[in-house]
Amino acid sequence: MFIKNYIMRIVIVFLIIFSTFTAFGQDESELLIFNADGNSYIQRSGTKISNIDGAEFKKDDLLFIINGSVTIISRQNKRVTLNENGKYNYNKVYNLMQKAEASVTNKYFVNVWDQMNNKHENMNYRGGVVRGDAVPSFPVDSAVILSDSICFEYIKEGETPGGISIKNEQFRELFYLNLTDNSIVMPLSDINNAETGIYYYEFDGSPTQCFIIPSKDELNEKLEAFNKIMESFSSFNDEMKARLVRDYMIENKVYILL
Repeated sequence: MFIKNYIMRIVIVFLIIFSTFTAFGQDESELLIFNADGNSYIQRSGTKISNIDGAEFKKDDLLFIINGSVTIISRQNKRVTLNENGKYNYNKVYNLMQKAEASVTNKYFVNVWDQMNNKHENMNYRGGVVRGDAVPSFPVDSAVILSDSICFEYIKEGETPGGISIKNEQFRELFYLNLTDNSIVMPLSDINNAETGIYYYEFDGSPTQCFIIPSKDELNEKLEAFNKIMESFSSFNDEMKARLVRDYMIENKVYILL
């Protein structure tokens, strides 16, 4: 249930942003409100707009922050988070944004939007959705495991699989566990003593998924990249951060149990 709700929420955010970008073209000066935490609104031509997540911030708009923060992003791969209460016009926000360095996070978002723009005919979005309208289970197929434990999750509302099978690279079953819930946390050491290699897991009635226990060098490399992306997510609130981390893991085929 949690994962389905998560996917639906992040797809809605991306669809709002995607439709805004496609409707208004590829203007480098476009600003969009990615996340509003607290009490804030836009005043546009005398009209108050309270639901501003994913909204375009136009050149004649005024942004009012009563409390909390608002994160605004641009097509120039930049982001600014406004934490001070007050009134902001477009020029003030745009100038603040020009002083910010291009962010890895925003480059990732822009790539997602570009992919959505190129593939919207078949609705095959990579940011938050993999090969259709849901991932069958988590970790996603071919994910590299970055933590000492894995939470295997079966994603089908209202159903609980009878069990889960773990297999080695030769597709020989290492063990089978009966389940009473849709997820199970498993120490990596229980899977062939956490030896480097390719493994498979399969919930009853669900497609077989591959996961990878990496070498030490690959683990350190991917952990470094993951920690950098976590730093770039630091200005978001906890709920949005959780969505972004989940989406990053799906997009980049990595997994870490947080």
